[in-house]
Amino acid sequence: MLQITRCCWSLAIAGGMIFLSACESRLDPLMAEIRGAATKISLMLFVPPAAPGLHVAGSSALQAATAGSGSTKRVAMKAIKDVDVSFRTFRNESFGKFTGQVTVAFNSLVGLTDGQSLGFLEFRQPKFRPTPRRIFVGAVYDASITGLRAVVADEDGNAFGTPIPFSNAHEVDLRIEQTATQLIFSARATPADQSSGGWQPVHTIDEAPASAGFHLHIGIRKLKKLGVAFFSNFALDGDAIGGTLEYPVIVELRAAVEAIRAAQAKIVAVPANLPGASGDLAAAITAHDNALAKLQNDVFRMQTLLFAREAQSSLQKLTDDLAAAKTAVDSGTPSKAAAQVAKLNTVAGAELAAMANLLGCAAPNLKTAPALFSLRIP
Repeated sequence: MLQITRCCWSLAIAGGMIFLSACESRLDPLMAEIRGAATKISLMLFVPPAAPGLHVAGSSALQAATAGSGSTKRVAMKAIKDVDVSFRTFRNESFGKFTGQVTVAFNSLVGLTDGQSLGFLEFRQPKFRPTPRRIFVGAVYDASITGLRAVVADEDGNAFGTPIPFSNAHEVDLRIEQTATQLIFSARATPADQSSGGWQPVHTIDEAPASAGFHLHIGIRKLKKLGVAFFSNFALDGDAIGGTLEYPVIVELRAAVEAIRAAQAKIVAVPANLPGASGDLAAAITAHDNALAKLQNDVFRMQTLLFAREAQSSLQKLTDDLAAAKTAVDSGTPSKAAAQVAKLNTVAGAELAAMANLLGCAAPNLKTAPALFSLRIP
């Protein structure tokens, strides 16, 4: 059994972006494929090595317990005994052009084997013909450079492209991008600003998007007992993330949540900008109504009908809440508007849970959590 230490995934928002984060819940929205009977998934504080590169250090649990205030929380995949491969993904298939990326990091050499242990981002097409296809870009531990090396390989270990060394590095960013003409596997040194570019191709396949759907997996390979890989900044967007029918609804829900967050910022500003907040809420209501209309039109044709109907039910209940919040803001009374901030958090959380449904996930309880997943590329 895969052991999950009171950890599932939820959707939250920060800085105008939609994030998947960890929370306590009995539900797990990343249920599509889970492999690795010796893996524990949890949210942990990440403590980088004191000096550049990878170094022998205490256990990750000890480091997490002694983490300072500057440490970041990331999803950790930990080997509770030797692990060959373990991975996570969303249930629904996606289609067409896309970009997906993730930061992979290690905080010690514990459990790492030179040239074998790695964290990866994998592109998988189970319906690809003539045979199913799995190709990953990974960050493998390389003792010769006291750091990580970006590689591309398939599930059988066949390597492709030209590996890129990242000397004295304990984390790198990995990206897979499908354009109109190419499938590109890239890597870069993790920048302070995720939108700063700097991607270097490791391997490129000249091909247009296949009609077969795809999944993107994050995961680990060849970790010994107590080895831990950390994941953050997992972002994914494209033509049809979550499905051709699901993605247009997700786009509207994303717009609704971003408009709600913009309204909240204007309400709490000093001085408050209530006319601006009213305009944001009007935009949120329009996007919400568009999402609900599209969902009601196609709900019975979506990939995961049960979760799509959960989204439909929850969105129907939010219509009056959004209208009431706008009425309070339109009153022009700062105290009435301020009282809506917490209520709008609840509304935004329900909108995000509906997004989780449309990715093929059970809707978990949503809590404020660190930015780990975005449905918009930085």
